[in-house]
Amino acid sequence: MVVAALLNASASVLQRRGTKDLPESSGFSLKMLVDLIRNPVWVLGISAMIIGFVVHGIAITVSRIALVQPVLVTELPFTLVLASWAFRLRVPRRDWAAIWMLSVGLATLLLIRVANV
Repeated sequence: MVVAALLNASASVLQRRGTKDLPESSGFSLKMLVDLIRNPVWVLGISAMIIGFVVHGIAITVSRIALVQPVLVTELPFTLVLASWAFRLRVPRRDWAAIWMLSVGLATLLLIRVANV
């Protein structure tokens, strides 16, 4: 479950990194699509997204959806941390506090769900 969230977060960051050098003025076109397909970082991002969907599907089939879906929320902090690393940005203290609160809330929810099984 966490692997699917990490793959989805990686996919988001890799796709954004892969499109970073594209001109903003160019709208969607066949040339832009060809440029993206030739970009290994973007292709890796698409691959991570597809594998993340497969892992998510497997997690849903082997576990209860009530446990799988909340864990996918961890994609947000993973994306924030990975993006800060990939784009060399500093994560503000407020964002770290939000990540911490989300993690504590998720852990609490999962402990309650598992205890009630």
